[in-house]
Amino acid sequence: MPHNELIDWRSPEGEALRSQALNIDLLLLQLTDFWDRLESRCTAECCGIAAFELDLPTIRRAAEGIGRATVEARLRAIIARVEASPSTLFVSDRLNAYLTRPELLRLLHRLLITLNTDLNYHASPAGANALRLGNKGWVHEIDVQDRLSEAIPIDPHLRALEPFWSQLQPSAAAGTAVLNNLDFDEDTVRQAAASAGKLATLVHLTSLQDHVLQLPGDILLSQRLNWLGHRAVLLKILEYLMEVIHDRRGAGAI
Repeated sequence: MPHNELIDWRSPEGEALRSQALNIDLLLLQLTDFWDRLESRCTAECCGIAAFELDLPTIRRAAEGIGRATVEARLRAIIARVEASPSTLFVSDRLNAYLTRPELLRLLHRLLITLNTDLNYHASPAGANALRLGNKGWVHEIDVQDRLSEAIPIDPHLRALEPFWSQLQPSAAAGTAVLNNLDFDEDTVRQAAASAGKLATLVHLTSLQDHVLQLPGDILLSQRLNWLGHRAVLLKILEYLMEVIHDRRGAGAI
């Protein structure tokens, strides 16, 4: 989710930024019905981007009446226009929000990736290739073992989080560095973030999320985590980690 609260739009710096913002409402008109269906938590006029429900079931339902292929194609077109724009700040009256380039691209890529994967939480592991994310339940890995040639290395972007990963790795698993061996219990995650520095951990997780969202492919490889997997799985893990560190106990499924 975009974090507009980090910018004080009423300050002189905020006013200067707003004057430079590029309005994207004409682009968003391509998906008017889609935005209308996502606007279920409140109204954009009242709550801005927070009015839009961005969980997997809602995004899927919003796309059903329009056609998933149509929504995906229009999202890709919007992303291409944003990436080609020289602007670093965007404004939308429809969304009632000012969004920096990374915030807007993160939102659009999240919608696109959600439509492109059937990844969701499950009550039981149902097989060996599953990760337990605290009380949320199990997330099933997507089998990509035959797609190693497509894999994009991500280790350089994991290094800033090394103190955090190390805290999640049980001593019994030291040296194995297998993603499935990391302890994703909520208390462990909070303690690891506190030890590594909560703010720094959140900043690095957000940076990693931005990088993963903008990669040109879905298959990722990490020797540090001894993991070959799908981008959607890592994004699910990152969103879970950030939610837990933010301590949003009342939040729904990611």
